Amino acid sequence: MSVYGALSYTFDERYVFNASLRSDASNRFGQDEKFPVSYQCGSFGLRWNMGREHFFEGQNFLNECSFRLTYGYQGNASEAACSDLIARIPSDNEGGIVMGEYVLNIKSLPNPQLRWEKTATLNAGIDFAFWKNKINGSFEYYHKKTTDAIVEKTVPLENGVVSMPMNGGTLENSGWELSFSFAPIRTKNFHVVGELEHVTKLQQGDGRLGIQ
Repeated sequence: MSVYGALSYTFDERYVFNASLRSDASNRFGQDEKFPVSYQCGSFGLRWNMGREHFFEGQNFLNECSFRLTYGYQGNASEAACSDLIARIPSDNEGGIVMGEYVLNIKSLPNPQLRWEKTATLNAGIDFAFWKNKINGSFEYYHKKTTDAIVEKTVPLENGVVSMPMNGGTLENSGWELSFSFAPIRTKNFHVVGELEHVTKLQQGDGRLGIQ
């Protein structure tokens, strides 16, 4: 079940604000009251179109320049884990009968503390255009961090399994991207366009989850 709301406001085509809020609920999680089954996700964004300020009027060098900032957080109900006890009876070929009695294998242990995976993302960037839009470009930085990610943790063998998925991982990465496009020759019937792009990851988790 989800409830969603959004708000957007623009003033004089120079200042833009966006915000959204969503509340999600899921029955996939445990019954521990310290970890509610509902989670509030949200995001907001700001944009300043500096190139449309009045003090830029009357010049042809800078055609467009805008700064943007967004931040959002969201939850994920991973399908890799379950809060309930799951057991199965193997088939005869799998050794499901021992000494004339059926064997019950534990597939998943109960986890009353199972909770949402949480991800926060920050993006900041600038877009620009020069010389009658002959040169266009953008620069963007991002940072993303996930906490309470589902990982396999070792449990005592007397539980019937050697490990089980549970919350306890952290994944973090960040980077930046720079791109240019230019059209040095532009006429009514002919133009030349070139593009250049560079992406750098400053830090990458590579899928390795750290146990907290």
